[in-house]
Amino acid sequence: MKNSEMTVREIVQLGGGPKGLYARLKELADEEVISEKAVYAWRQKGIPERHWQFVQRVCGVTAEQLHRANEALRQRRVVESQAA
Repeated sequence: MKNSEMTVREIVQLGGGPKGLYARLKELADEEVISEKAVYAWRQKGIPERHWQFVQRVCGVTAEQLHRANEALRQRRVVESQAA
């Protein structure tokens, strides 16, 4: 496992990229809990907490890593929106 300062993009890559991660998440879930399009959007919007348990299992990351990655992404988006 990498250090705790991972990006959302890196976490998604650990799961095989958006397409691979979606396929693995779909295998774990009892029902359709997410769309492939949503997984692609995570790289820009962050990973919703309701999916963290599955992402943790598939990608081997902790809740703390997911939280930090989401916060860093949100902070970057705020800075970019203020600069625009």
